[in-house]
Amino acid sequence: MKAGLLAIDQLVAALAADHPPVVLDVRDLVESETGHLPGAAILPRRRIEFRIDALVRDRTTRLVVVDSGLEIAPGVRDPRAALAADTLLAFGYREVAALDGGLAAWRQAGLPMVSGTQVSSRAFGRRVADLARVPTIDVATLRQWQQSGQRVALCDVRSAGEHTQDCIPGAVSLPGFEAVSHALDMAAESDVIVLCSSARTRSLAIARTLIDLGMSDVVALDGGTLAWRLAGHALEQGSRRRRVQPSNASRQFAELGSARLAKHHGVERVEAVELAALVEADGNFHAFDLRNLGQHGVAHVPRSVPVACDMLLVRRDEMIAMADAPVVLVDDDAVRAHLTGVWLRRLGQVRVCTLAGGFAAWIGGGRPARTAVEMPLGWQEASSAAPGLGVDDVARWLAARAPVRVLHVDTSASWQRGHLPGASWLPRGWLEARIAAVAPSAEDTLLVTCNDGSQSAYAAATLRQRGYANVAWLQGGTRLWAGAGRTLETASSPPPGDDALLPPARRDVLAMRDYLDREDLSGGPGQA
Repeated sequence: MKAGLLAIDQLVAALAADHPPVVLDVRDLVESETGHLPGAAILPRRRIEFRIDALVRDRTTRLVVVDSGLEIAPGVRDPRAALAADTLLAFGYREVAALDGGLAAWRQAGLPMVSGTQVSSRAFGRRVADLARVPTIDVATLRQWQQSGQRVALCDVRSAGEHTQDCIPGAVSLPGFEAVSHALDMAAESDVIVLCSSARTRSLAIARTLIDLGMSDVVALDGGTLAWRLAGHALEQGSRRRRVQPSNASRQFAELGSARLAKHHGVERVEAVELAALVEADGNFHAFDLRNLGQHGVAHVPRSVPVACDMLLVRRDEMIAMADAPVVLVDDDAVRAHLTGVWLRRLGQVRVCTLAGGFAAWIGGGRPARTAVEMPLGWQEASSAAPGLGVDDVARWLAARAPVRVLHVDTSASWQRGHLPGASWLPRGWLEARIAAVAPSAEDTLLVTCNDGSQSAYAAATLRQRGYANVAWLQGGTRLWAGAGRTLETASSPPPGDDALLPPARRDVLAMRDYLDREDLSGGPGQA
């Protein structure tokens, strides 16, 4: 079966119908960040095998795949949508089409686009009208408060890892909705609660939540750690400051308040028996495990995806493909589950449920729990299509088969961190389009690498299909290679054009300023 082409007017009509297709943007994140179709699920081509089964379980769902539509060589258009469509058909999806002309045709038709791969504060602002009314302060005001001796409870709502990497001096790590459970205690100890994140989005959402719960003297730091750096102030590194357990009164305030908000916003409760029925069926639904990654690794509900609550909200376009597909949140922290559900509802998700009793109720009912992460689609076939070599085997293999072309097929960020000496960077999403320029002969001997071995296994299988007979891939990737004491080369800057670091993590001043400008809630509707 071959995927068809869908014209722009056909897609517009289909999206207006009662049962619209799922649109998958298979470009890389940096490309999608500059503009994509409203409502499109962001699924870079290299992630299809890893994410599509969680995004779209039902193989009868109609899918439309979108790439750039640009000419990459004289007479040659971006091939990624067609290649992605073929992959989806091979995995059993029955109705798959590529958008004729890709994003370029959509743009040329004057149709609306949305910027940002994450749900930015402007995207929140489009969907949540009262977000703009959250009180904010600038960096200068925060410093004035601190220097004047005002009692400031400075809460870093990013992940604990982000906090430890660098934070505003004096900030305490309270990831996600943890600040809500400690809010009553902080209010008693301080004059004002200041919430900060990388830029605005997470701090605005949590500040809005505290205000909805009746808290006063709560503000968000406008621009977060980005604004702090742009103002010329140093960030603190290595902090592990955390609050101890909240008082019973503070915890009860959070539990009762979050339950009230969940009911008000239509967040439902689902029993374990109902979730089991969803898991066993072939229909589309999403189950997210909001517990920490270590707990998920020990045991989890089958088909559930581990994700931090704040990342689920800001990366919603990557995690959820359909606004009308049921979402079930699995957590043993009722406050976190309720408030995540509230914000998913505010962002337009039609049906959101929390698992009554959390994961403990699932286990208590004697239901099966997975202890290993589900393998990506097609893994067994891909990993066996070409030899997978261990670190010691690779060293011998390279010596016996010289010359060998080493290809690093992971992201540019991975390439920058470290690659085998002499390797060429060829991201997997562009493999078929660019391999001839790197390895012009099918007789070339190729070693394929990536960060952990997963991307290189699929890339090696593709190369074998295209006639390259002398191909192997590095098991465990460069991570295992470095762990064995082997040498890696680094790059001073990543090659352009794929999944380079998103703006909050970049060190480029212009990129940081541009990001904050795009995030500004007063800057309009946020369309590209």
